[in-house]
Amino acid sequence: MNHRSRGAGPASGRPPPTAARPIRPDGAGSTVSTTSPGDPRAPGGAAPRRGAPSRPPFAVRLAGAVARRESQVVLGLDPDPARLWPEAVRYGRLLAELPFVRMVAVTGSLTRDNVTSGGDIDYLLVTAAGRVWVGRGLAGVVRRAVRRRGTHLCPNYVLSEQALMVGDRNLFTANELVQMVPLSGHAVYRRMRRVNDWTAEFLPNAGGCPRQLAPLSLRGRRVARLGEAALGTPVGGWMEQFEWARFERKLPARSSDPKEVVYTAECFKDHVDGWGEKVLAAYADRIAAGGVEP
Repeated sequence: MNHRSRGAGPASGRPPPTAARPIRPDGAGSTVSTTSPGDPRAPGGAAPRRGAPSRPPFAVRLAGAVARRESQVVLGLDPDPARLWPEAVRYGRLLAELPFVRMVAVTGSLTRDNVTSGGDIDYLLVTAAGRVWVGRGLAGVVRRAVRRRGTHLCPNYVLSEQALMVGDRNLFTANELVQMVPLSGHAVYRRMRRVNDWTAEFLPNAGGCPRQLAPLSLRGRRVARLGEAALGTPVGGWMEQFEWARFERKLPARSSDPKEVVYTAECFKDHVDGWGEKVLAAYADRIAAGGVEP
């Protein structure tokens, strides 16, 4: 006699259930789901919220961004950082040979190997006290001479060795300080990092120099010594005041942001493009869009 079991099945007229049923090949309580892969009820298959954009995982987006960046370099649309570093070192040596210059460091996009088309090589200089503007003027002469060869230098930050503490304390400035790469004056560099140890509040893992380069072999700095002997006089003092006054007259037309453009006796900061505020604003927007507490 052919008996059929009661319950679900073809004979009962009801479709088989889709709920998970227990299996025990290797352990109690393990289950297997009979739901289809596209069913929102499947494990890990929760339906996206209505209106929420579908985004690939972060790793996929990061890999795509890196690939696009590399393609810009491969196609020649952006300069190759590996070719710019020897130029940065070569022209950094010229700057280090100038009178009153106590430290030369590369800053900006090159320190991140992220130079775009039309970009330049940024430098931060530290000079002897009372000769910030003479040092800036001499660096400007080097910049104009090198520009004729098609290379753009931008010594846009000059500090006195008595004013190494940076007052504009935020994530952008902290990143600039910890990323800068010293070419000469390593003792001054270490002192500058010490007096600006507040950067650890923003970047606690960024200790030490980010890139180790061989110290520059300076040629005895004979020209520098002669220049310092000639300009460490009232003539040099007059040049210092003249150059400072010349830039102060330009200040209203160059920028209205007192954080990005600073002309004082101990500091020449000429960030006329205002990248600091732009980057911080973009960062805040990204944080807000991701719903992350800063």
